[in-house]
Amino acid sequence: MNPIAQIAESPTDTKSGLVGITIIYEDRLTGLIAKRFSDSLTASLAEEQIQTPFCWRSELVELPEIAARMTIDAAASEFVILSMRGDTGISMSLRHWIETWLNSAAGGPASLVALFDPERSRASVMQALRFHLRQSAAEARVPFFAHCAVAPLETTRVQLLTSNKRTTQQERRSAFRKRFARLVIEEAAA
Repeated sequence: MNPIAQIAESPTDTKSGLVGITIIYEDRLTGLIAKRFSDSLTASLAEEQIQTPFCWRSELVELPEIAARMTIDAAASEFVILSMRGDTGISMSLRHWIETWLNSAAGGPASLVALFDPERSRASVMQALRFHLRQSAAEARVPFFAHCAVAPLETTRVQLLTSNKRTTQQERRSAFRKRFARLVIEEAAA
């Protein structure tokens, strides 16, 4: 049996109350872009407890044992950030891994975020990748956000939710996702 599918079907511990982030990046620069974005996201979730992000280089998905570990980490995360160069397509192994993870995350609290290197991205490749990821995420009922440039942490403005003891954690995260979507759209328009 496929170890990725086996792990994707196994339940994960979501009772920890920690917000998890998994970063999958192509190279050093895309890793830095994702880390900066993750730091900005973490800062905007100041009221939440954030786990240290899981970071994986995308080519490691070619190894079944490591791909299985990546799936476990992604299943325990609310945000999976794919940071790509945007000048070449993704491998079939990574495409398969993404679709397997999306199927396991269907209808859950996870969100897929695609980041593209603004210096190396080619419009046609980036649009094709965004289209594929958006379609796959929609089929799995997983929120999808795509962004081509990341503003420096100092200029990123994210409104924080005020603490209300009657507001549930799920309501706060739902409201955050809406604000997060507006942030991505505003930065893309800038």
